[in-house]
Amino acid sequence: MKYVVNPDSLSDPKLIQNLLANAQKREEFELAKSCRRRIANLAGLPFEDPMERRFWQIVGAFEQLKTEENGRATRSSQTRLKAAKVGIVKTVEDLLNQAKPAVGLLQLKDAGLGAYAFECLALEFPDQFSEKALAGAKSRLLENEMALPDAA
Repeated sequence: MKYVVNPDSLSDPKLIQNLLANAQKREEFELAKSCRRRIANLAGLPFEDPMERRFWQIVGAFEQLKTEENGRATRSSQTRLKAAKVGIVKTVEDLLNQAKPAVGLLQLKDAGLGAYAFECLALEFPDQFSEKALAGAKSRLLENEMALPDAA
């Protein structure tokens, strides 16, 4: 009998990182994806505001992918600095109003974490974003054959 720990039952990111590494070695891709989701969700836990929590979950998901890619802890410094300086809404608006999608969108999609894209955040909290940003977010998700969040 094969026993697998459910990452959702863990709250220590280091334990989840170990479970993720083992899942990758054993090519258990669904478990690895669940570990990445849990790591991202933990990144948002300190925040009470739902939109702020969701923003930091998305940042956590992207940082996890970059950490795996680089083989060392990697932070999304520019996003973190901009959010601290101008706020979450302006940071996301600016990303959504760029001509090309942010580099993280396709990386998140390829990792099965498309729901952790800033485009989804905007569509989940439409009253916070401009019509232009919302249209761009929806268009990008559809162009990349990604699911729209339920709120959209």
